[in-house]
Amino acid sequence: MAKAGNSSGCWAAPLGRCGGGISREHLVSKSVFPDQSIFVKGLDWCLGEPKEVRIETLTAKILCKDHNSALSELDSEAGRAFDAIRDFSRTKINREKMPYINWASKHLAVDSRKLERWCLKTLLNFSFGRNLIIGPGTHEPGTVPVELARVAFGLEEFAVGRGIYTAFRQGETFNLDDRFNYVAKAHESHLVMGSFGLGGLRFYLNLFPTVGGALSRIEESNVFYRKTHFNQRIGNSLLQLSII
Repeated sequence: MAKAGNSSGCWAAPLGRCGGGISREHLVSKSVFPDQSIFVKGLDWCLGEPKEVRIETLTAKILCKDHNSALSELDSEAGRAFDAIRDFSRTKINREKMPYINWASKHLAVDSRKLERWCLKTLLNFSFGRNLIIGPGTHEPGTVPVELARVAFGLEEFAVGRGIYTAFRQGETFNLDDRFNYVAKAHESHLVMGSFGLGGLRFYLNLFPTVGGALSRIEESNVFYRKTHFNQRIGNSLLQLSII
């Protein structure tokens, strides 16, 4: 199996204040998806087809201890987001088995900006030290521009049109499961966006500026920008998952 990156630097170094030496980081938060396989595609070692790998094998020395610690809040937020998605899935399945019960309505919420930053952090983890130019610009392939590092650390936000989208197709049935997959989307020498499958839902993280505001379609999918609501009526009750 190809190893994930071999750079010995910290991708957040453009922000300054590195400290504690370089630590070994899981490319995908192990606390969010413990003890399971994930699927990755579009990197230099898995261009043609998805590779199934164990999370514990996907580690690299890509962040200093101080910057790694500063991002730990995102793992907690991502954990809460995926717990909400899992709860939505379990509740939907259980209630559909007994639709005759007068269930109480239930509303679950996910912080889209924190999820956006976690997806960016994960994308940068995968891309640092690789062969693509990350986002727009003329910086060296595999290096993280200071702007993206600032967004990942919550020091600034993406301009409108850049950032996270929830994807869907007309008539699509969501198979809510507990799997993670990541696909790097490149155009020529640039990494343009990442595609994330999280608990059966599909997201895109767009790195490039857009013309005329947020996108309405990516590839063959319709997309919602940052805010999305999944509504499921079961009997007289409403089950809702909001990404806001």
